Amino acid sequence: MRSTLTLTHALLSALPAALLFATMLPAQDRESTGTADRSGIDHYRLGEDALALDGYDPVSYRAEGGGEPARGSSDHQLGHAGVTYRFASPANKQAFLADPTRYEPAYGGWCAYAMAAGQKVDPKPTEFVVSGGRLFVFTTGTFSDPRDLWIEDEAELLPKADRSWTSISGEAAPAATTRDLTLFNLGDGALALTGYDPVAYFPAGGGRPAKGKAELAVEHDGVVYYFANRSNRERFVADPGAYEPHFGGYCAYAVAKAGDLVEIDPTSFLIEDGRLLVFYKGFFNDTRASWTEEGGLLPEADRRWGRLVEASTREP
Repeated sequence: MRSTLTLTHALLSALPAALLFATMLPAQDRESTGTADRSGIDHYRLGEDALALDGYDPVSYRAEGGGEPARGSSDHQLGHAGVTYRFASPANKQAFLADPTRYEPAYGGWCAYAMAAGQKVDPKPTEFVVSGGRLFVFTTGTFSDPRDLWIEDEAELLPKADRSWTSISGEAAPAATTRDLTLFNLGDGALALTGYDPVAYFPAGGGRPAKGKAELAVEHDGVVYYFANRSNRERFVADPGAYEPHFGGYCAYAVAKAGDLVEIDPTSFLIEDGRLLVFYKGFFNDTRASWTEEGGLLPEADRRWGRLVEASTREP
């Protein structure tokens, strides 16, 4: 009986130390997406404890995460498929959890420009490009800037880098967005609707134009949208196609009448057939009023828009 009590006492005495040790474990050992380690993990650029991007937050590079590289915190750390990521905020961590593939850097975190030549070169995580829905990071050069060279010739370099990474790691590169952004009415930073909230135009979002906030931004297939509140942002994320402006955000009347791409006044709009249409509005020309007066223009706008899209895809 004495030996049983002694053993029990020893086990109970050890519990506080065991619990303390558990709290001291690195965050990635305590929280993970549960995804098995990827097959090409040995070819990833990882630091101590398999830390990616030198601890920078992968979500921070995107519009919804701030649009600028930000240092992550060990307080907001997560393991995913053998890689550890740190985040600048709980919100960014939750965004990553919802769609890890969207936020992970391309080519295991190696310089994209060097990968096009089949080389694994350390990048500077603050040198980056988000293109085609993917995050690319770059090294810095003494006489040339690899990031600028990538931007100038991405169409040629991207498939080379994809093939090199597949050869090195055995992983297939994810598909980039196929959306042609040349037909979208975008401002600086690929911002749509001059920053107005696309959901706000619909009854569910308030039914009237409202300026969005940069801190509530979302990037969807290369286009950035701002939102007036978190509820509208969540509605958009759940179903982007239901809220994006039609005809690339150009004036619907100009598209219908001549297939022209004309700027808009984001406060001049209609919801027709469940679609958001925006219009040019000048001192002597209110195209929304003309659209309403003439009536039945939506089918013609669709036909002309289809021709514009077809012509765009044929261009070299």
